[in-house]
Amino acid sequence: MLTQEGCLQRQKRFRQRLASMKIDAAVITDLRDVYYFTGKLFTGPFNTPAMLFLATAGGGWLVGPGAEEAFGVDETLAYEVGKMGTMNPDWNTLALEQASKKIPAIRGVKRLAYTAGSMPKLWAEAFVSSVRPTEWVDIESDIIRLQRRKEPDEIALFKEAIRIDLAVYDALQEGLRPGMTELAALALGYQTAVRVAGEKVFHDGDYRCAEPWGPARNRPIQAGEMYVIDAWINYRGHWADLCRTFAIGKPTDVQQSVYDHVAASHQKLTPMLRPGAKGTDIWKAMDQYIRQHPALKEIGLLHHAGHGLGMRVHLDPDLNRDREGIIEEGDVLCFEPGGYNAKLGVYVRLENTYLVTATGLENLSPYPFKFTR
Repeated sequence: MLTQEGCLQRQKRFRQRLASMKIDAAVITDLRDVYYFTGKLFTGPFNTPAMLFLATAGGGWLVGPGAEEAFGVDETLAYEVGKMGTMNPDWNTLALEQASKKIPAIRGVKRLAYTAGSMPKLWAEAFVSSVRPTEWVDIESDIIRLQRRKEPDEIALFKEAIRIDLAVYDALQEGLRPGMTELAALALGYQTAVRVAGEKVFHDGDYRCAEPWGPARNRPIQAGEMYVIDAWINYRGHWADLCRTFAIGKPTDVQQSVYDHVAASHQKLTPMLRPGAKGTDIWKAMDQYIRQHPALKEIGLLHHAGHGLGMRVHLDPDLNRDREGIIEEGDVLCFEPGGYNAKLGVYVRLENTYLVTATGLENLSPYPFKFTR
């Protein structure tokens, strides 16, 4: 999980940002951001709400389901998720009842930051009536901006998520067979992910055979097809996003040559992933490189060249034809060249994850590109 040291460092950077914006306090209600600052991960499929209050000058409190310790707050207040196994229907009201023990005591807050995408109106009204801020400031984009720079505890979680994802690819490399359905391949991936993680994790992705992307279907895979599997893992709030391509049986010469061409782009193009580089320039370079193969000359790159990764599966910087992104030190980047030609039965995408450091790139997904068994 996230560490106390890491959470306190992230809170320090956040408070510095609040002070620079002359903001007095922040109310954070996005569960990912609550976890980012406190190490308190509210898991489960039901999105039970939570509220984190942080004063710019120091101090804070957290309301959520359960009373487990959170880092960097003075007090945690828990509401009841259910009664005797039946979930309560009014979690926002119950959370606000707990928060109302703290909200009336807030003083001197004129400019109040909040996460607009996740703040219930019911909660906002409680702050309006008791705290009476003169201005509300949406801080969501600033928090996402802070999340680009990864602390060591975050890198450790990324590496574990990637380790699980790579174990999925090991299992698929051995287990894929003609006649196996795409859903069975997904099930093999999920079973492997849970077994290797030793706990429940989220796993899904593009599992559609003989197409560039798409969810798994109840369709048997066929000999001679190429299977692009873009597998996602969420491990303790952090994403792994990798892609490998497998030959179902013996590949044709053009399938093999396109695979080799796309694989070589990681060595040829990743030196561009350095602080200050423009995502649009990287996309153009990848598109030009992809077109060097005769089978791809008229098609080029059909999607982005990659993206940032974090507690959100797509984070800045974007390596995109149509939207700019500037690479910075501390970014965790997915780099994903792809080449597709449906007429020739060619579908290849190969994605690795890299950490941008002051001294160069660290490949967080050191795993060979293996096309055939």
